[in-house]
Amino acid sequence: MSKSKKILDIAQPSLFDYLDKLKQHGQPLAMSKDVPGRLNIGASIREMISDALKGTNLSRHEVAAKMSVLLGKEINKSTLDSYSAESKDKNRLPVEYLLAFVEATGNKDIVRLLCDKAGGYFIEGREALHLELGKIQEQKKELTKKERTIRDILGNDKEVSNGRS
Repeated sequence: MSKSKKILDIAQPSLFDYLDKLKQHGQPLAMSKDVPGRLNIGASIREMISDALKGTNLSRHEVAAKMSVLLGKEINKSTLDSYSAESKDKNRLPVEYLLAFVEATGNKDIVRLLCDKAGGYFIEGREALHLELGKIQEQKKELTKKERTIRDILGNDKEVSNGRS
């Protein structure tokens, strides 16, 4: 079994796409309080489960087996099928199974949806490192500013103490 190469998902919105959306609307659409049913995401999740199962090179049996190993609980194909079936509205993917499903299929769309609906952003890999690097640079600027202020105060103290001597 060979390792599959990580494929860049060009359909995945970039951080800049999210920032543009935020700028246009003033706040994430998901956080607009006056939109009825804005958090009713059951149909979207079922569709994303179905798309993830179609998009993986694994069969549904293999996804179920991989999830079973990851969770230490028996998951079977019919259970997976019920999570994605529109006719089985009452059968839902438990949140505690979500990470196993993501790892088994390699599809993170549901996590992106949840982050968006919570008013946040899903950032991974190099984007997360760039974000962390930006935070470090901002902290450096702030520390340099504080250092300058302290040096100015200390410099003024030297002048005052030199003038009195």
